Formats: sequence, C-alpha cells, structure tokens
Amino acid sequence: MLFALGEVHRQGLVHRDVKPSNLLLTTKKGGNIKLADFGMVQLPDDTAIPEGELMGTEDYASPEQQASETIVDPRANVFSAGVLAHRMIFGAFPGKERSHSGNPDETVPDPLLDFLGACREPDWEKRPKDGLTALTQLERVLAPLRI
Repeated sequence: MLFALGEVHRQGLVHRDVKPSNLLLTTKKGGNIKLADFGMVQLPDDTAIPEGELMGTEDYASPEQQASETIVDPRANVFSAGVLAHRMIFGAFPGKERSHSGNPDETVPDPLLDFLGACREPDWEKRPKDGLTALTQLERVLAPLRI
C-alpha cells in the first residue's frame, strides 16, 4: 500500500480516503494490494474544497483533514495508512479498546510500534513526507526483524 501511495504522491496527487474498502487484494503474482476509489483525490492544482467539509473517512482521516483544511499533502495519506495498519495489527483503532483477546503489544516489536506511531503523529510535519519515504522507513525497521 505504501508503494502505491508513493506512486500517487509522485504524480502530485493526494488520495484523501485511504481505508480498507479502498484497497483491493489480488491473487496474481503472489498477491498485490491495489489502491482504488480516487473520487476524493486532490489534484496538484486543487484548491476548491468547500469550507467545513471533511474530505475522507473520519476514522482514517488525518487531524488536518478533520480540521477541514482545504489543502492537504501526502502526509495525510501516511496518517491514514498508519491508522489502517494499526487496526490490522491490533484489531481496533488507535486509542480504542482492542476487539480481540490477548496482548499483541508483547509480540509487536518496538521499532514497528515506533514506526506506526510516527505515521500517526498528530503533527503533520513530524510524519514521513510521503508513501515512498514511509516505505523506506518501514523496510529499515523490518530488515533486522526478518519479517
């Protein structure tokens, strides 16, 4: 997913609605994730968002999206990807009670938890700048873990 976001960002676009239902899983070539539904995409010259309107899905939207900023950058997508990954790993949204038993915190390595936290950083300036930067950081985190 981060690779797909990086390609979107390389084109100067911001997806603005990264969530599970906008990811398609394929079975070809060992399985891939495809990013879908570009209905809310922000184009490079896009400045016309109605004031006060949330562009995205609230549970996955970055703080700047929830504040109805008219223009967001790729870091908004990185935030959404971080929320989605957290939900996949822990079975719940960040800050909410887990929906399953057990304590996955004990099995998720600290560097991965730190990476997820960086992606979900409320201050957009502290997040990875785009999907490819986040992917590079994730690869560095996973390499010594042999995941």
